[in-house]
Amino acid sequence: MWTLTDQERLVLVALGRRCLLHEPRPQPLTWRQTAALPAEVRPAENWTDKRVEHLVNGVRARLSHDGVPWLTREEVGEPVGNALNDHLIRALMASTTPVPMDLVLIDGA
Repeated sequence: MWTLTDQERLVLVALGRRCLLHEPRPQPLTWRQTAALPAEVRPAENWTDKRVEHLVNGVRARLSHDGVPWLTREEVGEPVGNALNDHLIRALMASTTPVPMDLVLIDGA
């Protein structure tokens, strides 16, 4: 399990929402879609797509530095598309860092 800040966990649960819901062929949300979910439950925190992107990139860099593969452009190759976020979410889920019960963070329950 990877250690995440509360903000990182919130954003990564939002980004990987479709995976956590076990949708068929899930893809990570876009930066804008991801930012909208924390903004609904924590509106005072000024969630933007750029803020979300920076948080996710920080987690990706940290995990890559610690040996998790397929989290950099160099490893994935072009075109990158959604591959970096997809690999990040899958690596986090494999480690049970986010679990379906974490969806409560973005559902406001």
